[in-house]
Amino acid sequence: MKLNIGPFRWVLVGMLVATSASAEQYDFEIGLAFDSTRFDGTQTNTTTAGTVFNSSEIDTDDLRLFGSWYFAGLSDDKGPRARAVLVDRASSLSVGYFRSDQTITTFLTSDDPSFPFPPIDSRFDSDGDSFVVDLRYVDRDSGWFGGAGFLTSDTTLTGIVRDSLDATGWRLGVGKYVLETTTLALDVSQINTDGGDATAVGVSLEHLGDIGERWQYAIDVGYNRVDADGGSELDTWRASFSL
Repeated sequence: MKLNIGPFRWVLVGMLVATSASAEQYDFEIGLAFDSTRFDGTQTNTTTAGTVFNSSEIDTDDLRLFGSWYFAGLSDDKGPRARAVLVDRASSLSVGYFRSDQTITTFLTSDDPSFPFPPIDSRFDSDGDSFVVDLRYVDRDSGWFGGAGFLTSDTTLTGIVRDSLDATGWRLGVGKYVLETTTLALDVSQINTDGGDATAVGVSLEHLGDIGERWQYAIDVGYNRVDADGGSELDTWRASFSL
């Protein structure tokens, strides 16, 4: 058996704009990102009577446009830029648009009499658009915060038959700063699709700490439980450490 895999990927992050060039105090951010991935793979199985050859190619293009407006401004002079929302207890309204296009082509042939079938050459295309709105409000004095979000997406699949998949979702959350830079949050969300519904409940912990005078670290821990139509259940844990 012979297997060849050739991935190719390039990422372009196009723009990040804030109201202040020094990025110490700003009111909004706008970002644009484009990701293109190409995967090529071939597989040849040699038998005593012949060979079975299989090749596949996957092309994926993803476009992401997003922006956030901070009601009372946002400052990153108290901590790392990546954790400015946490440290400054910022309230925000975020909007995002996502576009994904994918093409999958496969070719399968055999000259082995034990596997008699004509050459198979297939192509599948999918394209989808998603729109997301997310609101986060923080009471800086008490440390309580809440959030809400809405998602809608439309995906079209083209292959042997043409089909479409629509989905809508919502999210509600509440949390509190248990320490100056430590939060505990609870989220409930639901996704409704043409094929059924799924409800998720999640708990997350975010903590930012100091190491000496120049270094800081962050810990993120989360648990999520999903219950879908048909009685299926899924439990996921995640944990990450940043320095």
